[in-house]
Amino acid sequence: MNYTIAIPVYNGARTLGAAIASARDQNAPFPFEVLVVDNASTDSTPEIIQTFTGRVRVLRNPSMVTMYENHNVCLREAAGRHVLFCHADDVLEPHALTTVDRALCTVPTPERTVLWGRSLFRDFARMLEISGYALDEVFSGPSAVKPFLYYGVSPSGTCYPRETMNAVGGFVYTAHPLCPNDWMTMILLANREFSFVMIDQLYMRRKFSSTLPDNTPLARRMEAGEAAIRDLRLVLRDDDILATLKASFDLKVPPTAFYYACAKNRLSRPGIKRHLLLKGLRYPLLWKDPLAIRTLLA
Repeated sequence: MNYTIAIPVYNGARTLGAAIASARDQNAPFPFEVLVVDNASTDSTPEIIQTFTGRVRVLRNPSMVTMYENHNVCLREAAGRHVLFCHADDVLEPHALTTVDRALCTVPTPERTVLWGRSLFRDFARMLEISGYALDEVFSGPSAVKPFLYYGVSPSGTCYPRETMNAVGGFVYTAHPLCPNDWMTMILLANREFSFVMIDQLYMRRKFSSTLPDNTPLARRMEAGEAAIRDLRLVLRDDDILATLKASFDLKVPPTAFYYACAKNRLSRPGIKRHLLLKGLRYPLLWKDPLAIRTLLA
């Protein structure tokens, strides 16, 4: 089987039914499975899932794990070679799976390629543009990390190669409730020679973030970013992170959240500060970014 649509859920009774129905009702002309992994929900999520019994495969964690560990359960238990995630508060368009399959058939190494599409919320196309990449372009290699230094790609609506994801340990572990795990994971995958492609197709309805809302205070974002780099150092060598920093220095728009987190973790702090000072001389608007100032003060 080529595809699993995985729906990790915790207390998602209000929206889960629509997510499962959208996965089940794909118009794909090939076999696929829908896998729902309930993270020990305490609301009526189990009852909602039961209404789909026989049409989806259901697993329930005996006790609650972190959100991204639940994603890793999905990766380990999936039968498909590729895993397309759909969060419980999102909805796939009927053509989602056929769109993903058609795109993956054109990439050189689908077994190492992460693929996603356009979004109504935090569309990632701008990150590609400022990093020198284009929609529908497969990119890999030392510079592939650049778009992910600004922020990550939500797993919901993203298709991952199951075997190679499991081989690198899946999504990076973190215990911080606001930690940008998608950011950490994409940096890890870029350093593990994965390929990436964002296709110019909208196949999912996603309108907000349930984990890191736009109104999250800056102090909490800074704390989460610092924790992210601390946890990333458990799975990436410091030399890899320093190489990533070096690759970032030719970006026109400095990824200041990444710089702040690295500086707080004492990774190339003098080099980051020197780079920001030089950038600020050329682009004075940089000093309107509070994270640029805080990085210099770190």
